[in-house]
Amino acid sequence: MNCVAFIVAAFACLQLADAMSSRAYESDIYEPLASDKCPEDCKTFFDGCNQCMCLENGDMACTKMVCSEEEMEDAMCIDDLELYPVPAESETFECSGIMCMMYCKEGFKKDENGCDLCECAEPVEPVDVCAEMPLCMKYCENGNVVDENGCDTCECKEAPQFCAEGCEFYFDGCNTCTCGGDGVAACTEVFCESYEEAICLDAGEPECGPVCTVFCEYGNVMDEDNCPTCVCKEAP
Repeated sequence: MNCVAFIVAAFACLQLADAMSSRAYESDIYEPLASDKCPEDCKTFFDGCNQCMCLENGDMACTKMVCSEEEMEDAMCIDDLELYPVPAESETFECSGIMCMMYCKEGFKKDENGCDLCECAEPVEPVDVCAEMPLCMKYCENGNVVDENGCDTCECKEAPQFCAEGCEFYFDGCNTCTCGGDGVAACTEVFCESYEEAICLDAGEPECGPVCTVFCEYGNVMDEDNCPTCVCKEAP
C-alpha cells in the first residue's frame, strides 16, 4: 500500500469510527469473522478495522487498512448507520469522508444533501431532441433542411442544379460550376443581384491573374476571359 492509499484509508477509518462513536446506534454486534464471508442480510459491513461491501455471492470487498489487535473494534453490520446526519439550517453541511469502493459506470446516487450514496445511479436514457420538435406536414421533393442538431426543419432543400448536356465546366451567369459524374453541378456560392449570360467553359478553366484584394459588395466586373477584375459592379 502506497502512502496516499494508506492516508485515504486511515482517514476513512477515522471518519467511520467517529460516526459510530458520536451518535447512538443500535446494531447487531458480531464476533470477528473467521472467514471472508458477510453475515446474512448485510450489505455494508465493518469488520472491526475495514469497511466492506457485501457482494451478491456473500464475499466481501473491503478497504485495505491495517489495524493492530489493540485497534480492532467490534465487527458489525452498518447498513443503518447514519453516516450523513441532517445538519441544522444554520450549519454548513459537509459530506462524510468515507468512500464507497464500488464501481458505478453512471456514477453514484445522491442523498438529499447531494452526497454520494453507495448505490449506482440508473443509466441515463438519451434524449431524442428531434422527437420534441413539431411535425412538419410539408412535402419536400429534395428533402428538408436540417438544423444544428441534425433534425429536419420545415424548410425544403433547393433542387440540385444540373449541368447542361455536354458541358462539364460552365459559368451560370453568377457562379462557376463543375459538373459531377452524376450530372449535378457543384458551384461557387457568390450572391448576385443580377445574372449575366451563362456560358460553357469546357475549353478549360480560365487562367486568371492575381486575385484582386478590393472587396466588392455586389461582386466584381468580369473580363472577356470570365476573370474578376478590380472594378466593382454597381449597386442594382
